[in-house]
Parts: sequence; structure tokens; C-alpha cells
Amino acid sequence: MILNRIKSTIKSFYNFKVYSSINLFGLVLGITCSAVIFLYVNFEYSFDNFHKDKDRIFRVNEITTSPKNIDNIPLLRAPYGPALKNEISEIEDVVRFDYNWHVHTLKFNDKVIALENAIFADSNLFSFFTFNILYGQPKQLLASKNSIVLTQKISNRLFGNENPLGKLVEYDSNFYVITGVVADVPRNSHIQFDAVFPMENLLKSPDAYVGWDGGISVTTFVKLFSSDLETNVEEKIPDFLWEKVNKKNKDAGFFTEFYLEPLNQIHLFSKVDWDSHEKDGKQVLILLFIGLLILVIAVINYLFISNGTLTLRLKEFSIKNYFGLGESGIAKQIFSDSLILFILSGIISVILISLLKSYISELFNVDFLSFQLKNNIFLLAIVLIVLSCITSCIQFFTYKRKIINNPFVGLYSPPFLRKKLVYISALQFCISIGLISSMIIVYMQLNYALQKDLGFISENIINISHGSIGAKQKMLINEISKLPGVVNVSASFGIPGLETTANGYKPEGEEQWQIFSALYVDDNFFSTFQLELIEGRNFREGVNTDTKEFIVNETLAKQLNWNPAVGKSMFRNGNHEIIGVVKDFHVGLIYNKIPPLIISKEGANNFYSLSIALMPGETSQTIKQIKKLWNNIIPDVPFNYFFMNSKFESLYSEIKQTGTILFIFTGISILISILGLFGITFLLINSKVKEIGIRKVNGASVFEIIKKLNYNFLKWFVFAFVIAVPISWYAMNRWLQSFAYRVEQSWWIFALAGVFALSIIILTVSLQSWRAATRNPVDALRYE
Repeated sequence: MILNRIKSTIKSFYNFKVYSSINLFGLVLGITCSAVIFLYVNFEYSFDNFHKDKDRIFRVNEITTSPKNIDNIPLLRAPYGPALKNEISEIEDVVRFDYNWHVHTLKFNDKVIALENAIFADSNLFSFFTFNILYGQPKQLLASKNSIVLTQKISNRLFGNENPLGKLVEYDSNFYVITGVVADVPRNSHIQFDAVFPMENLLKSPDAYVGWDGGISVTTFVKLFSSDLETNVEEKIPDFLWEKVNKKNKDAGFFTEFYLEPLNQIHLFSKVDWDSHEKDGKQVLILLFIGLLILVIAVINYLFISNGTLTLRLKEFSIKNYFGLGESGIAKQIFSDSLILFILSGIISVILISLLKSYISELFNVDFLSFQLKNNIFLLAIVLIVLSCITSCIQFFTYKRKIINNPFVGLYSPPFLRKKLVYISALQFCISIGLISSMIIVYMQLNYALQKDLGFISENIINISHGSIGAKQKMLINEISKLPGVVNVSASFGIPGLETTANGYKPEGEEQWQIFSALYVDDNFFSTFQLELIEGRNFREGVNTDTKEFIVNETLAKQLNWNPAVGKSMFRNGNHEIIGVVKDFHVGLIYNKIPPLIISKEGANNFYSLSIALMPGETSQTIKQIKKLWNNIIPDVPFNYFFMNSKFESLYSEIKQTGTILFIFTGISILISILGLFGITFLLINSKVKEIGIRKVNGASVFEIIKKLNYNFLKWFVFAFVIAVPISWYAMNRWLQSFAYRVEQSWWIFALAGVFALSIIILTVSLQSWRAATRNPVDALRYE
């Protein structure tokens, strides 16, 4: 019996191979795309879920309110963590860590590797979080100041597969004992590291300042005795802060607040102003919506195209029923047809995903399919079976009465179905217009962000990040400057467009302190990056008194209503005169607002970055010469460099990636909508086949028939356009609000989307109408 049903299904697919192919193609597209999207979204939502006590772990974030700024940051001053544990009883444990953003070398005998992702952490890091420890005991890993914990990847590079415990390695001219090795940090962890040093090394370094009111800030997590105690802890924090900092700062206009952020919200839905490890949860939700939309459209399309073919099979089912197949037999055959098509689509989809795995991983910039796909095959099968049950039930109950009560019936389309199809077609039009207009706006915004002027030159500039090299830095700069292919060399603490710090300052004429971003630079900084001074002068080369002078940006001058700004003063560890105003340039990522900025010559001994402007066309040879000088002067420090423009392309690759993903899947959803439109027009025009035949017999031309059929669709297109435009405008306006600098929505965007959608509708409907209008009317009327 089952074999007979399978044979009948195959025969049906062959007899209606055009429509079966469209159904198969639409379902394969829909299942493949939605499965990829759902697996990716599942990966993004899985971040930090592997930690044993994830429900009890919270990050403590700080909101600092000053007279003209509100900063929401994921860092606390170093003393706060231990104090929170001591004074708030609901807190079971606290751990702190901080990233070492600069590249340093790790040496073992003659092996030297660059360590780019090291962190300083409290000794309880590995008992607080759940990282897989390969060698060592959790409570002993960071017990000593000279301890170091490596990941498996770094350990293998230095020691191969042997146990490295107890071995000495050199890092930044200091020796450390390897006390542990952990498995490489999972990709779905927002905390990433290659090596861990005791927090003591950071807090007790010679130039470190550790205080309640400033100095070193670190990421701080608390583990509560129960997840239900979050509100209790937040209620106690104001009194805690009042005694520690707010009582002292109330006259200065500063007010500090803490709040707890659950561990599982940090990656996608963090509330802080910036976090280099977070992802925009809104974009993930948009992608999830597109995935659901693709699947729903594909299933609806299948349902209506299947209904269209089922009208052509009513006679077949009526005859089978007449000869004893019965209701249950017909229902099982319809279910068999649906199930086989869904399962076949699912198998093809899994094969396609497996074949395209490397491309998909490159598209999403993460390999999430390796463990997500095989773990969810069973779930995919369940979903396909449920969908086939739903669609087959709808088909059976739609046509049941006509099949059972009318043997040898001819072509038929249920009246209620004809009435509903116009609404379905209007919905398809709405979806198409909304998707097309949204895709145009997303493309414009992402292109605007990528093309926006940064305010400084990044072409042909390489940057070398290093640790403290003391007096050798000046020698190195002097020697590099002599090379014929070098235009300029600048040392700095902070890099334009990439990294700055922030400090508290008291501007002239203001009673209260304010927090401003800061860059510490040398004399050549402005000429290296070709920054434009719009007021005043640059720092004077070789003049030490310039350390008591500041240059500010336009935003700061406007915020303080300084016009002119030159001659004003700013207090921080003494008075500093403002000697110039620089034209605004991006000091952080381009989708963030340009902050008030102070540029200073202070702290030359702490400069860790060299920016070198090269002559165009001679970069490769010049870099080789720089490397040779570097290895001669500081052989213990690896020569690791990057091109500034390449770095920006890498940083903004997520914008390109998001745009590409949205374009591809939006385009596919539009394609599936076109398939659906084809199915709907087929069903509607098929239900009017006798009407068309009668009109032709009465003298109507092919053009008149096509015009009439198009007119019915065009009425619903106008209705759909009126509905889709405000919805799309509102949704895109909400999305654009997340960008500090954004494009404006214009009427022509929605007009273009409408024209494009209308062209698709006219083409699809006209082709179907032409086929119906050119048929022999005798074929349409022979059953009358």
C-alpha cells in the first residue's frame, strides 16, 4: 500500500512536472535559507550558555552622569569588585579581568610568538567561569604573581603536545611559570583570550594608579547566591556608592550608578555605550524575521501551487473514491504527496548546506555549521513532518466535499478559496514592496557608513603596536625617519579611528569636572595623519613645555561654547592652555558620534604605537627596510604591523557582512514571493478559464482579456502599496536610529520599490493571462 502511494506520488510529480519543479525549487530555497538563518541565530543566542552558573552571573556596568555627558560603560574602577563582595551579602563571588590590548612577545628558548589577546584576571577566574582545564588545578592556576595560563593553541605552538606545566616563559622582559593550560576558548564566548596573567601584575605595576575616583578600570562580574537576588543587590548599590564615591563627587556634578547585566544578554543585548565583544541583537532579530518570512512564504507558496495542481487532479481522486479508495485513502495520498516533497526538499537542503558550508562560514564570518547542523537534523525532520501534516490537512479539507460527492468532476476551484486568493496576493505585494524598499535603505545606509570621510588620511600608513620600549623608541623613530620611502613617523598612545582613552577635566569657566576622550601624541602626529587645524597652532617640535598645552576638537569647542577656543585653559594635574582646534575626525568607530576630544603631548614614555606614513608605490621595499632596523634596535620585540586602511576594512567587514547577508536573503525572499505570485495567478486564472473562453467566443481580443486580468491585480497592488509604505518607513526609521550618522528616507525609494514590484506583477500576471487567453475556447467550454 505504501509503495503504491509512493508510485502514485511519483506519477503525479511527473504528470505535473512544471508545477512540481516550482514547488520543489521554492521549498528547497525556503528550507535551505531559513535553516541557515535559524542555525546562525541559534549560535548567536548560545553565547556564554556553556558556563555552569550562567543564570547567577552578572556583569556590573557603570553609568556616570556629569554635567554634559552620560556614559554607560562595562568597566568599574579596580577597588569596587572586592568591596562589593565584602559589603553586599547576596554576592557569592566576584571576579575581575582586563584586556591587554597591545601585542607582546612570548618566548621559550629560541621560540618567539606574538601574543595578541592576553588578559589580566583575578585568581578565581577559572573557578568562577566554566572553561575546560587541560592541565592544572582551578584554584592554583593564578595563585602566584609569576603564574601564566595558556590556551591549548598557544601551548602547542611553543611546546607541541607535551605537558608544559612548570616551564618558564618570558613575556615583556619578565619570566613566568606555566601553571595551567585550558582548551581554546569556545567561539560562542564573549570572553576571549590566549593567555591569562594574575591581576596583581596590572594593579601593582610601577605607573598604575588604583583608586575609587580614577585610575585602572576593569571588567567586573559578580556571582549571586541565587538569580532571584538581582533586585536585592541593585537596591543596596546606591548606599554602597554614596559612601564610596557619590558623597565626595556631589559638588563636582558627578553621579555614579551601577546596574547588573545578565551574562546571557551581554553578547546581543548589552545596554552599554560600547563593547568591542558585543553584537547588535537588532540585526540578529531582523535576520531571524527574514528567515521566518522566507519559510512562511515558501510554505504558503507550496500550499497554493499545490492547490492549483490539485484542481487538475480532482477527477483522478473522484474516480479512485468511486472505486473504493475512501476518505482515509485520499487523505493518506495527499499526505504522502506532501510528506515526500517536504522530505525530499529537506534532504536536498541539507546536502546544499553541507556543500556550501565553507562559503556560508565565510559569509557569516564564523563557522557555526560544524556543530549546529548535525545537532539539529532530527529537529529539522520533525519540523518538515509537521509542515507536511498541516499543508496536507488544509488541502484535504478544502477539496474533500467536492471529491466525495461529485464523481468524475472536472476542473474546480472552491468559491471560498477564490475569495481569499485576492487577499493573499495583496499580502504578497505588501511583502515584496516592503522588502525591496527596506533593501534599498539598508544598502544606502551601509554604503554611506563605508564611504564616510574619517577626517584623516589612512592610505599608505602602517601601524606597529608594541609594549614599552623606553629610550629605544626615540632612536627607532630617528632611524626610520631617515629611510627614503618614509614620509613621516609618529608615536602615540591611541590611534585615530581605533582607540582612545578618557579622563576627567575641569574646563575654564566651568565649576564642575567633565569627562573627555583623549589622545596622547608626539610632534609629528598631525602631519602624519594630515589633520586640519582650523584655529591656533600645532605642538612645537622638541619643545618640552608643550606638555602643558592642549589641542581640542571642534565638538569640544562647540560643547563648551568656546569661540575662540585658543587661549582658554583646562585643568588636569595643573592648568593647560588651549593652543589649537582641530577639525573633527573619527576617533572611534564610524557609527558612533565624534566625542569631545583633547590631544596632549603628555606621557611620551607610555606611547605604545608607531604610525608610519609611506611613499606610494614603494611600500613593500620600505617595510623590509623598517623591519631590518626594527630587528637591529629591538630584536626581542616582534615586528607586527598592519596597514591602517586594511584595518578599517577589517573592522567594518561586519557592516559589509551584514549588508551582504541581508541582500542575499532579502533577494531570495523576493524570488520566493515571485514564485508564490506565479502560483496564485495560476490558480485565479485557472478558476476563470470558462469565463475567458466565453469572452473569446463573444469576440473579446487577447489584449482585452490580458488587460482585464491585470486590472484586477493592479487594484490590489495599489492597496498593498498604501499599506506597505508606512510600515516599511516606520521599521526602517527605527533601524536608522541606531546610527549616529545616517541617510534620510526619501519618497523616491518607495516609488522605486513600487515600480520594481509592479513590473514583476505585470510580467507574471501577463504571462499567465496570455497563456489562458490564447487557449482554444473549445477546450475551456467542452464540459458545459
